Amino acid sequence: MTAKKEDKSADELLNELAPAKPKGFDFGKDTKIVFSNVESPEAPLLFSFQGRKFGPLDDGTEYTLPRSVVNHLNSLTVPDYKLVTDAAGNQRSERTANRRRFACVPVE
Repeated sequence: MTAKKEDKSADELLNELAPAKPKGFDFGKDTKIVFSNVESPEAPLLFSFQGRKFGPLDDGTEYTLPRSVVNHLNSLTVPDYKLVTDAAGNQRSERTANRRRFACVPVE
């Protein structure tokens, strides 16, 4: 009989996956934003950036985050593809655009 492996908490997983924080990294000025999880609105976002943990961030909620984190979240995209038919009648996938995963809209 084998022993059951214990489930790890999200914090424990992030600590294992988090890269070492570079010396002297400046996160920048804090910015008040409304976070939008475009990819999975029902799922809170928990992540590590430059060795520092953030989250959970819930869709549609207001947060104060460092400017570098806001820029990072706004830069994350996934490609969109569509099927096109060429002159010979063969179908192939063609990249059409990039879709944002998250949106951080500044609040003033």
